[in-house]
Amino acid sequence: MKRKLGYVLLLFILLAIVVAYILRYETSACMCKTIPLDAVAVVQIKVRSMEKYFLQDMLSRPASYFSSVSDTEEQNNQTDLEENQPSTKPDAKASLMDCVSTPKSLLFYKLSNGVWYSSELEIKDTPKLKKFLEQNDFESSGPADNEEYTRKNLTILIDGEKVQLAYEGTSTSSKGISTQEQSGFMAEGDQLFDATLGSVSDIHFVDDNGHFLDVNFGQGVINVNGNYNMPALQPSAAEVKSQGLGTLSAKLDFPKFLDLLSTDQKDKFSNFTKLNLDTLSGFMSGDVNAVFSDFTASVDTITTYEYDDNFNKVEVNDIKHTEEPSYLLSVGADTSIMSYLRRQNAIVEKEGRNILAIMPLVTTYSQHSSSGLYLYTADMDSTQVKTSTSNSKLIFDFNVRNYLEKVDSGSQHKILRDMERMYLSIDNENNIDGKILFQDKRNGLVSLMR
Repeated sequence: MKRKLGYVLLLFILLAIVVAYILRYETSACMCKTIPLDAVAVVQIKVRSMEKYFLQDMLSRPASYFSSVSDTEEQNNQTDLEENQPSTKPDAKASLMDCVSTPKSLLFYKLSNGVWYSSELEIKDTPKLKKFLEQNDFESSGPADNEEYTRKNLTILIDGEKVQLAYEGTSTSSKGISTQEQSGFMAEGDQLFDATLGSVSDIHFVDDNGHFLDVNFGQGVINVNGNYNMPALQPSAAEVKSQGLGTLSAKLDFPKFLDLLSTDQKDKFSNFTKLNLDTLSGFMSGDVNAVFSDFTASVDTITTYEYDDNFNKVEVNDIKHTEEPSYLLSVGADTSIMSYLRRQNAIVEKEGRNILAIMPLVTTYSQHSSSGLYLYTADMDSTQVKTSTSNSKLIFDFNVRNYLEKVDSGSQHKILRDMERMYLSIDNENNIDGKILFQDKRNGLVSLMR
């Protein structure tokens, strides 16, 4: 009898776990009264799906998580030993996850005025949320029950027990953005609503022009697929066939490409190079190819002088070993571009060779041929780059693993450390295919974030 009761109890527990799992991870989020009628683009992020990936990874690899917990406990014990010592550290920062409830799905929608809004989130702890915003340099305004916290282009809108994010990408300040009374919301039958509701992707973007992007996290890979027309890209780029750590092939409409840059970005380029981007684009014809082939060892001797105890001048030689990148960049351009670059002192002649003077860190040579302008390091030249006409507007390939083997893979490469390769292509029909491959077979999101 006791054994039967035990089986029943075990079955009940398993059934409860399955029901809880389905309710948390398999049921769809309600989108009623969420997307305004004047929305022109929507991004959906399935937060619970991402949470599920971490849960599944923890269940399949508990040892890796327990070791992390042990390391944290050791750090906490060390902190406890120092508790009685006077502390000069500031108060611990509040965490955003402690302030708001985690939704099943998070929506961002862009209105016709160009402002992006998030769906509303429930506030768990208003004082903590305000503390978090103040600690992260947000400026507050408005009444206590309807406050706005602003930092550059981002505004956090607090309305009672709800919070909403707003982002205006075309200005330097989001002041003036506020919650809007909507005249109505999308429902079934509306293009953006149906596309968002029907998506099974972890992250889904769609706009009213029919463009879409899907991001999915799989075992050892992050996949990016979709269709998006980018006016700055032209068909049939000349694809690079050379081997190396990384390659890029694209065909640009330079005037339209420059339209994507802000005046501030153009000014920064001009201040650094003394060149005008709008003038440069008049020389360029479209094809852009780049090859990042390797790192080359370089030995420099730096001579300085010191004085000994008798005030005699002593020569001191310091030998410095460095790794310099080997690369080649080619841009379709007519011959008059060389005259412009020389007039601006961007290219100077030294020992019979043209040198790019605005690249002080690595010696870069230049030459012009019938196919365009070439910029390259000493161990490369234009004959090493073979191209062929492709059915793509853009092709990018980066061998991350080989790159990390060439450089110091310390803390500055934490995001890259588990990656194998990155790849992106956009074909002539605007179909997008992108992948980030990882060295292990853990879920791509887990590998990216751990």
